Amino acid sequence: MLRLLRKINFDFDYIYIRYMRLTPWFFMFLRALGNKGARVIIEVPTYPYDKEYRKDGLYYSDIFFRRYLHKYVLGVTYVGAKFQSVWGMPALDIHNGIDIENLKLSNANRKSKGADKDVNFIGVANLSDWHGYDRFIMSMSILDRKVLARVKFHIVGDGEVLGYLQGLVQALNLTENVIFYGNRSGEDLDSIFEYCQIGVASLGLYRIGHEFITPLKPAEYTARGLPFILANADERFFDVSFKYQIENNGSNFNIKDILDWYYSLNCDPCYLRDYAIEHLSWENQMKKIDDFYNHLITEVPFGDNK
Repeated sequence: MLRLLRKINFDFDYIYIRYMRLTPWFFMFLRALGNKGARVIIEVPTYPYDKEYRKDGLYYSDIFFRRYLHKYVLGVTYVGAKFQSVWGMPALDIHNGIDIENLKLSNANRKSKGADKDVNFIGVANLSDWHGYDRFIMSMSILDRKVLARVKFHIVGDGEVLGYLQGLVQALNLTENVIFYGNRSGEDLDSIFEYCQIGVASLGLYRIGHEFITPLKPAEYTARGLPFILANADERFFDVSFKYQIENNGSNFNIKDILDWYYSLNCDPCYLRDYAIEHLSWENQMKKIDDFYNHLITEVPFGDNK
């Protein structure tokens, strides 16, 4: 890899790299880029993130090497609360962008709705503790049985808590109300969205210390034309009617209130799609990143951060 770098003509403004935790080899790659004079901006998917990982060799490798990143990296973009700097480098908080063209608009919310019809919730994730789907399942278990009969929760994905969720559903006698699909993509996933009306975003981000963050799933639900529920504060959706906010903690919540909200919601899928195009695409985020780069080279000439 390092021999290959010697042959590259660095005739570009900057290199933008999606940051995954630092192994010695990744650090040496970034150091080689910096030493070649490349302007590097790294994107941290979630910051801070230490609580998300077990304390293994990679955990300690990352903590050790990131202390030296400022010598070779111009700046950091990240998804999370607002910080002026990350690891001693200028930082810009961005939102998770989405590729809208690859997300099919669902027709589920063009169909008639009312108190006599089923409402299908959908959660799509690489199932982890912070997705908090157990909160939704527990809240289903305390519903009046007549209301529960109209509520279905479709869980798409695999992951470390799948077995726990399946066991919880069994223990609470909710097997007719909660459907597990495993991993689905493409047309298989689109077909499930076709009869689901409400998306379920992450409900357990408090478990890893996050309140102000912009996860992917609310943006993807919006692009597909689905209103959604979420627990954390997400500035992309502060003033929209198609979001139902619950508390970002371990409490149960009233799904009947969510149904009442949904029944009264004027939810045109095309309006949600247009909102996603205007506010949630990667094109919007890359414009912010370009402006960030231009600010960095104006305010901090490259080399001063070494």
